[in-house]
Amino acid sequence: MVTTLLLVAIGGLVRATDSGLGCGDDWPDCNGKLIPVLNARPVIIEWTHRAVAMVVGLLVLALFVRALRELRDRPGLVRLSGAALALVIFQGLLGRVVVVGELEVLLVVGHLATAMVFLAALIGLVGASARAGGSIVGNTDPAVARLAAWAAAAVFVLLIVGSYTSDYGYMPGWPFQQGRIIPNLGAEREAVHFLHRVLALVVAVIVAWVAVHIRRRTNHDRVRQLALVAAALFVAEIFIGAMNVWTVLNPIVVMFHLAAGAGVWASLVGIVAVASPAVEHIGATRDAHATSPAALEPGR
Repeated sequence: MVTTLLLVAIGGLVRATDSGLGCGDDWPDCNGKLIPVLNARPVIIEWTHRAVAMVVGLLVLALFVRALRELRDRPGLVRLSGAALALVIFQGLLGRVVVVGELEVLLVVGHLATAMVFLAALIGLVGASARAGGSIVGNTDPAVARLAAWAAAAVFVLLIVGSYTSDYGYMPGWPFQQGRIIPNLGAEREAVHFLHRVLALVVAVIVAWVAVHIRRRTNHDRVRQLALVAAALFVAEIFIGAMNVWTVLNPIVVMFHLAAGAGVWASLVGIVAVASPAVEHIGATRDAHATSPAALEPGR
């Protein structure tokens, strides 16, 4: 999970520095070699991204193998591990399509969307495993989980729109585009940037409201901590977004902008993983399934 967050950040650096074709149109090789001559910044950044992606793939493969060997009594964890492996394989193949497609924007957006879904699967595994192992204790709360899920969905949409918006380059002025409250919406570039900024404001309100409501509703320490982290990261995300404009899309700032957004997503999904009864059910043993109240109902 941590390595995947690092990979997402490096992916943001790849996008910000236009290094997506640093290895040419080769895949999985880089300029004809598994380990290329690292003599240019685009090559170094893109090859590093691929190398970390390979590490993530190997870690998930090891995770699935271990689940098969040691967790046969917990079929939910085995299935979710298998889903994570399938997602990382799909993500790698999609990366090849992105390269062959010469970074067509919808393919790049799809690549990020898949990365977020994959990250959510890993967070679900962490949550289900921790609840099964007793390292996370406390009652589940479906209402809290639903609130976090809705907020996470809003953040997911914002991440996707933000990824699409980055294809339109730099837009001067913050918080108002070129000093105007309502820009020229007849110009596609200005309209897309304006949509992103308005959506960011709406999602900021959603995340803040959800975080405050969750902290008031529950005494579960881990859930309260994650709600606070989500809100704090979104505040940081707003300031980093402003710095994107003030620094004219400095690549390091752009990288942290995506990393902070992914952190908000991860925190909200983490609340779902801790608070949802469905995630707790994933980590249950076969015996627990068989003796659950639902299983004991007549006709089941």
